Amino acid sequence: MGDSLNGRPYRSLRAGAAQVLTGRTTKARLIRGTGGTFVLRLTNMALKFATSLILARLLGAGHYGVFNFAQAWILLLIIPATAGFDRLLIRDLSAYLTEEAWPAMRGLLRFATRWALILSAGLVVLGLAAAWLTYALTGRPALLNAEQAGLSRAALITLAVALLVLPPRALTLIQQSAMQGLRHVVLGQVPDQVLQPALFLAAVSIAYLAGRAVASAQAAMALFVAATLLALAFSAWRLRRALPPAVRAVAPVSEGRAWLISAIPFALTQGLIVLNVQVDSLMLGTLDSAEAVAYYTVTQRLTMLITLPLISVGVALAPHIASLHAAGQRHELQRAVTGSTRLALGAALPVTLLYVAAGTFFLGLFGAEYRVARTALAIFSLGQLVNAATGPVGPLLLMTGHERVATLTTGLGVALHIALNALLIPLWSIEGAAVAGGISIAAVNLTLAALAWRRLRINTLPVGGGRAVVGDQ
Repeated sequence: MGDSLNGRPYRSLRAGAAQVLTGRTTKARLIRGTGGTFVLRLTNMALKFATSLILARLLGAGHYGVFNFAQAWILLLIIPATAGFDRLLIRDLSAYLTEEAWPAMRGLLRFATRWALILSAGLVVLGLAAAWLTYALTGRPALLNAEQAGLSRAALITLAVALLVLPPRALTLIQQSAMQGLRHVVLGQVPDQVLQPALFLAAVSIAYLAGRAVASAQAAMALFVAATLLALAFSAWRLRRALPPAVRAVAPVSEGRAWLISAIPFALTQGLIVLNVQVDSLMLGTLDSAEAVAYYTVTQRLTMLITLPLISVGVALAPHIASLHAAGQRHELQRAVTGSTRLALGAALPVTLLYVAAGTFFLGLFGAEYRVARTALAIFSLGQLVNAATGPVGPLLLMTGHERVATLTTGLGVALHIALNALLIPLWSIEGAAVAGGISIAAVNLTLAALAWRRLRINTLPVGGGRAVVGDQ
């Protein structure tokens, strides 16, 4: 993967990319794309934050925890449902568009769509069978008190309803990636980043104003599925309008084996990232309680404000990393990385201090019962601050051809995260999950920063960047 890409030499692709990026049109497209992506991500975060506030009050900690436990499973299962084809579409459709390879473009779209449908439908069947078997073996109300039996049934029903979102969600992501590959970067993200969460927020707001008329995890999940179906319809309509007319006029050409092989690394990397984010909720729901999942989910929602600046500068910087590295401009690359790290850390530090000093107030916005997570919020916030302090180290390694070592390090970090959760959650509940998450985040990012220095001689920390480059020249 590091030496060739669909039969084209990697170095020639990098050199070609460097030449293209010097064009005024492409630079303008990059500025629009990164700026638009930032606005979309900020809007998405605001919509999800508002939805979390309403759901936390509407459902209560127990059912809100059940809802988020099911959501964590869906976010994890969507990786095998798309099987890396969403990332592959972005890369290969862009190349096919440049080459006007219309038969291959139509073939890849059909191939990816069919596989997403087959895999997601298969996961729905397996998931429903597993939920039924779990209920048959352990969901016996006679062995539980009334409240526990109710939550047990609610968890299984909510998970069963949530599984129904896999096919429309997988197709939406496939279509979004196709739009991005066709260079409709901002518009392609609208259904998933804005329309679906906006529709879901509107639905739960109506339920809340109706006086808790829909106050169960399974009802909330049904609204989520409905919002996803509507977003899928809009996404399909936009993709059809965006496709070049020549694509619909040709017979598809398939390179199935090559596409499958190329999609696997994308699926693996994306799966590790999602697992690392969702593993706390999954293990808290398994080793602790639904209420613990609810409390911890609120801390994760709040700490999104700490990580948003780093994510934003990473999205904006990624194409510039590739072009500067290809052109051999290491001094400029170091300056860009150092400036990005300082920007991300400067924006993250005040929010972290607020959470450490006044976390009870922010948690209380979700309801008085969520204030018990104040210690977990402080611990996890400090871990995310370390994340910001190491800068855009992930995009740096990925955009410079070091994706294998980055994936391996991330995988080891996930293993460490799981092991620490297994040890600490039974001892300290949500505080244990926060400690495990904070340690694994710090360990992975500091290791990646060391690898960036060793392999690229680029210092991603906020201090010493300029001296490192000058001294090495």
